[in-house]
Amino acid sequence: MQSGVSTDAPVANNQHTAVGKAAPVMSEKAQTTPQEARPLSLTPQERARMNARAARGLVNLVLAQAALLLVTALVSWLVAGGYAALSALAGGLIYLIPSSFAALHMLVKIYSQANAGALTFFWTQALKIGGTLALLALVVRFAGAYLVWPALLIGLVVVLKGYVLLLVLNKLR
Repeated sequence: MQSGVSTDAPVANNQHTAVGKAAPVMSEKAQTTPQEARPLSLTPQERARMNARAARGLVNLVLAQAALLLVTALVSWLVAGGYAALSALAGGLIYLIPSSFAALHMLVKIYSQANAGALTFFWTQALKIGGTLALLALVVRFAGAYLVWPALLIGLVVVLKGYVLLLVLNKLR
């Protein structure tokens, strides 16, 4: 190996580079111009349009989760009876309640014109997970003997994946 060029690799026939010399290496940092480095600024109309779209998406998500929960509870009732339907309902509500509060918190942030940063989003998600775990513990503690575990878990997973319904209906864009 001499002057940083490997002798094992084939050398491209380039008229602009001299034989035996390495091509100039680009810096690992992205080359940005002052125009690209400045923050994005939105007009009030663009900001309002983005806020309305975000709010509509949050509301659609909660409604899709609630609709899937009702369908799951109905199917559980038809297949396995009342305790299964209540278990599926409890399982879905375990996630739907914290998810609804998280959506409400984000809606308040959107419409109060407060800057909701990434940290706000992560804290909201952490509280949603914590609320889900707390509700699951409460349901298991107080309804343990009457729970139909497969129905509870199906209700939880169906509501957890409620956004799939929005994807199928092409409501997430």
